Amino acid sequence: MSTHPHETLPHSPALTEATCIHCSYDLRGIGSHGVCPECGKPISDSTRIVGGSLAAWEARRTAIAARFAAHSISTWIWAIIGVIVSSLTGSLGLPLVPAIMAAVVALLLCVLHLHFTRRFLANMPGDASVRLRWMPAAGVVGILMTLGLFAVVSLAGSRPWPASMAEEMQSTLYALFVCLGCTHVSIVMSMLRPYARPVLEPAKATQFISTAGRARSTFLFMVAFVVVRWTPLYDSSWVRLGALVLWCMVIGFAFAVADRLKRLSKALDTAWKVRPAVSPAQPASLSLPRMSTTPSTSGSGET
Repeated sequence: MSTHPHETLPHSPALTEATCIHCSYDLRGIGSHGVCPECGKPISDSTRIVGGSLAAWEARRTAIAARFAAHSISTWIWAIIGVIVSSLTGSLGLPLVPAIMAAVVALLLCVLHLHFTRRFLANMPGDASVRLRWMPAAGVVGILMTLGLFAVVSLAGSRPWPASMAEEMQSTLYALFVCLGCTHVSIVMSMLRPYARPVLEPAKATQFISTAGRARSTFLFMVAFVVVRWTPLYDSSWVRLGALVLWCMVIGFAFAVADRLKRLSKALDTAWKVRPAVSPAQPASLSLPRMSTTPSTSGSGET
């Protein structure tokens, strides 16, 4: 008995949503056993269950998305460090060239951050077109805000009389820049949360899921910093020390987020590469007769 590649076998329900993890061929409507019509790899590679709730194709796509998310967070961190370096060169009386170079590097990192964010959204399982619809506008706004940050501070700081105002505006813009990044972290971790629990250890999964809450808390801390920065309270040395500690905490938190995203990506990669497991929805799949490719010794072919 021969079967057409697109024919559905008994106990082999047609796939409603699956993509071949080897060649990205659309497997919808094809029997869940056999091989991919495009590359010849087993369809079970793309439909097996990972960790009890994830199909392998989901795990693989999410692993790629998590890697791009880690890259986007890393570029955001170094952009923050770039703007801090650019401000320090001016306040320490160093030549203007290092400040300009740091500003240019920070701007390029922002563009790279947007690129990695777009790749992250494009690889997340589901309808990428809906998620990417707002990216062009967000990219233009982000680049204009970054350009505006350096332009306003440079114009205001080029004259002696508004020097203190320029410093306050600079700190405020930096804090708003961090607020946008914290919002980004919160959204990214919330989107990846359903894919973290099945493949991470319970403690690691809880730690990963709590990151979105920490990002929201950091956002509120930075808003409080913006408010305090424009009040006489900021003249206190203790408040300034607290602000410095806050900046260090933000950078440390961002590095921790990037590390957790890389760990998730590795766990998802390991999950979809393991030996295929039996899906609870197809308990009889392993008992199906298989076609014999060798002549029968009894003189009759296998049917």
